[in-house]
Amino acid sequence: YYNFEDPAEWANWQLSSNSETNTWWRGTAVADSRNYSMYMSADSGVTYRPYDYNAVVNAAAFRDVDFGSVDTSFTISFRARVGGTISAAYDGLMVFLVDPAIATVPSNSNITSPWGNVNDLYRIISIRRDTTWQTYTASFDTIHGVYRVAFFWFNQNTGASYPNLIEPAAVDNIRIAYSACPRPLALQATPSSTTANLTWYGPSSANYQIIYRPSPNGTTNTFVNSTTNSYTLTG
Repeated sequence: YYNFEDPAEWANWQLSSNSETNTWWRGTAVADSRNYSMYMSADSGVTYRPYDYNAVVNAAAFRDVDFGSVDTSFTISFRARVGGTISAAYDGLMVFLVDPAIATVPSNSNITSPWGNVNDLYRIISIRRDTTWQTYTASFDTIHGVYRVAFFWFNQNTGASYPNLIEPAAVDNIRIAYSACPRPLALQATPSSTTANLTWYGPSSANYQIIYRPSPNGTTNTFVNSTTNSYTLTG
């Protein structure tokens, strides 16, 4: 959990921007609670709202997090406010999980993160045009090892001016919670005349409960347990 009050924790964060003047700052110009938050600023964090709208800006703030040695599910939540153009088509905030092995290279291309095309990354959340503090929550599954949790602000040389550009982005009160029970994903069934082989994506060492009933009008559920991420139903 981080509410940006502790400067020692802020030292664990890294920043990347293709702009000398537009980047993330920890400061007191805007905050959801208490005194500090993380926000985009064009004047070294003195104010929150000003930023260069006549340039392509791709700015990321990220922290490496060790998610342990076994595939597990987690939930991330945070408070954020995001401005931009009225159309919300040119700017916004995205949150990624990024492999630390990927080189961090600032990009001058539209909506391109320091780790490449945003469509090629593990995107958790995408936010545009929400200028009051809101809570955003998402789950990510079967994760282990070290990942970068990255907050990515993008602006695409809109050429607009105030008041059409309300504000950039601010983030506060980040929480990453361990989920004791990983969610199974991508269930598939391969049938034959008398069997159905079920497979799904999830930790192979977990315990699963399978519930099924006859189709189309069955009313009685049958429960079976599996200690692996596959099971064959027969009969």
